[in-house]
Formats: sequence, C-alpha cells, structure tokens
Amino acid sequence: MARPATARVAASSQAFELFEPLEPRRFLSASLDDAQPLVVTPPVIAAHTPFGPAQPSATWDPSPNFSSRGGTKIDAIVIHTTEGSYSGSLSWMKNPASQVSAHYLVNTNGAITQLVDLANRAWHATYYNSRSIGIEIVGFAGQAGTWNAQNVAAVERLVAWLAWKYDVPVVRPAGDAYDYPNDQMNAPGIVAHGQIQPWNRTDPGPYFPWASFLANVQKIINDAAQPPFKGVPFAVGSGITTTIQAEDYDLGGQGVAFNDTTPTTNTGGAYRTGAGDGVDLKLINGTANQYRLGDTFAGEWVEYTIDVAQAGNYKVDFRVSQSDPNARFHAELDGTTFTAITVPDTNNFSVFTTVSRTVALPAGRHVLRLAFDQAAANTTVAGIDWIRIAPATTTTVNASAATYVRNGTFASQNFGTTSDLFVKRSANTGNTREVYLKFDLSSISSIASAKLRVNGRLSDGTNTNVVTNVYSATNTSWSETGLTWNNKPASGSTVRGSFTVANTAAAWYEVDLTSFLQSEFAAGRKVVTLVLKNPGITNVQTILASDETANGPQLVVS
Repeated sequence: MARPATARVAASSQAFELFEPLEPRRFLSASLDDAQPLVVTPPVIAAHTPFGPAQPSATWDPSPNFSSRGGTKIDAIVIHTTEGSYSGSLSWMKNPASQVSAHYLVNTNGAITQLVDLANRAWHATYYNSRSIGIEIVGFAGQAGTWNAQNVAAVERLVAWLAWKYDVPVVRPAGDAYDYPNDQMNAPGIVAHGQIQPWNRTDPGPYFPWASFLANVQKIINDAAQPPFKGVPFAVGSGITTTIQAEDYDLGGQGVAFNDTTPTTNTGGAYRTGAGDGVDLKLINGTANQYRLGDTFAGEWVEYTIDVAQAGNYKVDFRVSQSDPNARFHAELDGTTFTAITVPDTNNFSVFTTVSRTVALPAGRHVLRLAFDQAAANTTVAGIDWIRIAPATTTTVNASAATYVRNGTFASQNFGTTSDLFVKRSANTGNTREVYLKFDLSSISSIASAKLRVNGRLSDGTNTNVVTNVYSATNTSWSETGLTWNNKPASGSTVRGSFTVANTAAAWYEVDLTSFLQSEFAAGRKVVTLVLKNPGITNVQTILASDETANGPQLVVS
C-alpha cells in the first residue's frame, strides 16, 4: 500500500503512547505482489565477545502485562517515549486493563525501572513484540527538552548491554513499515517505535540524537569487549612517564585484543597461559621475572588500551630486539598508522635497543596496536620488551647561518645580511635564487623527531601554492657573509622534504627531517647544510624570514 500523504497521528496535545491502548494491527488489503518492498541487506553482527558492558542497575517493579515469546530470538530493541509522566506511565503499564507494558522505563534523571523479564514478551510494539525489547523513556516525542545528558547516557548504557547480550546489531534500519510488504517492518537493530507503526506513532521523535547515540552505544560495547589487562587503561599525560610492559596486552582474546598464529597457546609458556592468552611470551634471558613478546610472525598484532589526559606531542619508545636484520613492524592508534619501524639487529633476542618516535596524541581513550609486518631471515619480526610514552621535550635550534644566492650578474654577490631569503626558479638568467641554511646540533644528544620550520609568503598573487624542495649539502664550512652563487656548495639530488607556500600571507611551514637527521647523527655529523630550491618555474618569489628576524628558520627537535 502506498505511503499516505499525511501521517495519521494523534494531536500533539494528547498522550498517544502509553495513555492510549495500542490498536490492533491493521492488516492491509494489498497483496504481496502489489507491494514494493524495501530491499534491506542484513547488517553483519560481530561475534559475541567474552567481555561485555556491565548490566545497568534497575529497580524491579513488575507488570502483569506480558506473555511468552514463543521461542522467538531477540534481534531488535525498540525506543519509545511515554508522552506522559514517570508515575503515570508506571501506573498505566502495571494496570492489567491497559494491555500495555515495556521491559524498561527510563526516567528523566536516568533512573531505570524494569517491569518485564527479558525472557518474556512485553506489549509495546504490536507485531514487533516477540522479537524485541521495549524501552520507554519519560518525555514527549515532539519536545526537544525531553533529552538530556542523564537519560540519554542511561539509555546508551542499557542498549549497549542488551545489544551485546543478545547480539542485536547496533544500527538503525532504513525506512519504516510502509517500505515493507504488507506494511509490516522486518529488520533487526535499534528501531524507533515510529518506524514500526508510522500510521499513528512518531516516537522517539525528531529530537532524539540517533547519530551520537548509536556511536556511543558501539563505543561502550567496543571498550567493554577489550578491557585493559590491569583493569584500567594505561594513563598517559603531562608529567607522566608510562611504561607498558609488552606482556600486559589487553584482554578479549583472538581477533579482539590480538591476532596470533597460535591463538589458544602461548608458545613461550611464560607469564600468561590461560585459554584466551594466545600471545607468545618468553622470559628474557638472565632475568627471573622480565618478559618479552616472542615468536612474532608477519600478520600478527597485539593491542593496548591507553587513556591520554592531555592532547599533545609525546615521545614513544619501543624497546626491541632481533638476531637478524630487515624485520619491520608498525604502530597504530585507533587503526591509523603513526610510525613504521625497521627493527635493529641486536644479535640476540635478549639484548635490547630503544627506537623512539614523536607522535601527536589526542586526548581520550585509545587503542595502541603493534602490527608485525615483515620477518627477518629467522622467520620472526621482533622481541618487544616494553613501550614507554612520555611528553615530548622539544628543543628549538635556530639557524647558525642563513642566506640566499642568485645567478647571472649577481653570481658573485653576497646577501648574508638581508632580512628576507628568496627562493625562485626562473627561465631567465639572473632571476634564479636558492637559500642556504646551516644548523649546529652539537647540543642535541639524540633525535626522536626533527622538523624544519620556516616563515614564508609569496611575493605577489601571480602564482599560488608554490612548492619548495629541501635538499642537503655535505659542505658545512661556508659562511653567511661569504657565500655566493659562484662558491656555493653543491647540493645533493635527494629531496629531503618539501613545503607549499599558499599565498602572500606570511605563515609557518614545517618539513619533517627526522629520518635524514637521524642518519646524520648515526654517522657522527651534527652540523648540517640545507638547500632550498623551487622545482617549478614561476613568476613569483618565495620569501622566507631570515635569521636576522625573530621568525628565522628553526629546527624543532625532540
């Protein structure tokens, strides 16, 4: 049957939910052949995990209005509004004459009352009763003020527990009863009462926060499915150095907290040997109670839950070992890779070295994953002792020399005392300019992260988004007041990084030089020369603030 042009609902001034007996289901005359059903692909339901959300507390106040489910599987949760007060709704659902009930009633302050055992069929949504759990929320579908932090959070916790307990998909089905054969909706999930009976119901109404509600329900389930091994997430924040022992990976088991080729057996036989502890752990040689991840094969991963108190840059240390070269793993935060690491060859799995990275961590609860990508010749990826997270301490190193050179008739001229540095590639001899920067990093003992920062703008609006490449030069003996085009050191051909200056407005631009500077440090070189060139021919010049100004070139190192 076609959808009516005007929905048939009771006047908003009347209570049409609990204070009106539910009408018998109208079986329409349209045949199945005449109907135009909505084709719905059933959502994928995650496997029931051993750990789930806590059951919210509720006051038991039974209603006589219930019947048997007749063996029907629960696959839906129906959200209602009472269209009346808490006391009136509770009284009506306990009145045998009303022929109305719900499993739960949630008050404005978030307090939950249970009226019908979940094994039984409450009378709240006509033809959906046998398959569903009904939740009535005190308030009115047509009033935005019905929803507050207390009642929404209470319903989120309740629905999360119910969805986990009964494997109900956390999704709101598309359409309503008019989109299904015989005007009878048939879809699992979290369903609005108005979808089931659109001819006379609208609840929970247009103000119910469906998007955030479903996201929060799923997050509650996800967090509970993977509890931290020590009961609480590893705390990360300002003034805290957090050490995560690799063996203290999350609970949850195979496919949830880890992926292991022997998911029910800890082949190392140390520390955690329960049925759900399939990550391979080994005692570190020469110790009595120190452990490492062992037998880490390509494709395996393991996860740890952290709670970041303050967003910011953090130094993340990985304590690793290997007896062969060329193994690799990467680290993810909430599914996004933030670093990839080639594991140093320490010649022995019980001899460790530290690999450091600096990463921006957002505040809140997150899942840190170590994913093992490529094994060494010994078929394993890495031994992992611990992960350490601490606020990144940064050092700003100003350029010790900064100038530019120009070709053509200017090739013998020095520009070392100017307040601006110019970069340009021109088709005309005499107009090409390149910038030379020198940094002395002798005061720096190690590098986890290093970024070049320059303050730049374009000379005019003829061109926009002009790219500047950063190269290096091995010669570091040049001076700011002596450098010219004719005596400039030759730059290498490797592009160490690049930045794009957008327009004529001055702004800071950053180039990550971590890998390059780490390799320089490894070779014992702590004074470096950087050369800036524009790869494309443009009419405009890229103008950078020189070291003669407060916004001169910097290396920010942590």
